[in-house]
Parts: sequence; C-alpha cells; structure tokens
Amino acid sequence: MEMLTISALAREAVAATQDDPEGSALTVDEILRLLDVKGTRNPHLENPLNHPQRGYLRARQAPLRGDESVHGEFLSLTYCAHDPFVRLTDHDDLESLALFLASDSGLVNFFITYCIAFVDGKVARYWVAYSAGGGSVAWFDKHLQNTKGPQAAERADKRWIIWDQDAR
Repeated sequence: MEMLTISALAREAVAATQDDPEGSALTVDEILRLLDVKGTRNPHLENPLNHPQRGYLRARQAPLRGDESVHGEFLSLTYCAHDPFVRLTDHDDLESLALFLASDSGLVNFFITYCIAFVDGKVARYWVAYSAGGGSVAWFDKHLQNTKGPQAAERADKRWIIWDQDAR
C-alpha cells in the first residue's frame, strides 16, 4: 500500500459526504484547518493547542499542508459542525473500529455530523443497526435525527455496525 496522506484521506472523506440530503459543508480545507488526532499511530498530526486538552477543541494556528502521512489500517474521521472539530482516531482492529462507530461518541451522537470509517486507506461504508425491542432490528437514520429530532437508536441498549461489503 502506498503512503496515505492527510489530503488524500480528506478528499475521500469529503467525497463520502456528498450524498448527504442536507448538503455537505465538509471540505478538504476545513479538515486541514481543524484536524486533531486520538490514538497512538499519528502523534505527528496532533494539534498542540489541544494536547493536553483544555475544554473545547481548538482549530489549528496554521492548517496542515496536506502531504503529512497518515498511519493505521483502521481509522475513523469524526466531524462536528456544531462546535467545529475534526478528529482522526486510529483503532487496533475492525472490531474496535465498529465498537467506536456504534458507540455514543459515534454517528448516533446528536452533535456529530459525520463519522467516516477507513479500512486500509479507503472509506468503508456502514450502517448502524440497533435492537428496537421485542426482538426486532431497526436502522439508524442520521437525516431523520437531524430533521425530526432524537431517535430510538440514541437510547438503544445494543447497537452494532453492518458493513457494506462493497466498501471494505
């Protein structure tokens, strides 16, 4: 696999948001300006204004150039438009990535605009499924959450990820 750069990852992330029915405001420039990291594989991308973390996440003093390398086979890129931040998190394996995506910090979080998964440097599309009671399974819909308010998935005891096999 060739070296993955932050600009290549950012372009993939932006492309993955273009099907948002509400329109996407996420841009490569926004990612380069706001990006910070969590995990152990990309400390060279840390925003020094946030390490150690003091309250809210801050934008960078100077945006990343874009040619910086990104390490990790399993990554998530979380974007919050409400109090703007972008966080790149590395995960140890597919299971830990899926656990994060289905967690309260993932896509079902009302304040999270996008939570994009990457496997081997490529966007890995997924859906959040959850136990809807009585043994039934339902699917989380971010658009409904944004337009209609809180959704049952936010309160579900059990959530999990269904991967789009074509995207892995």
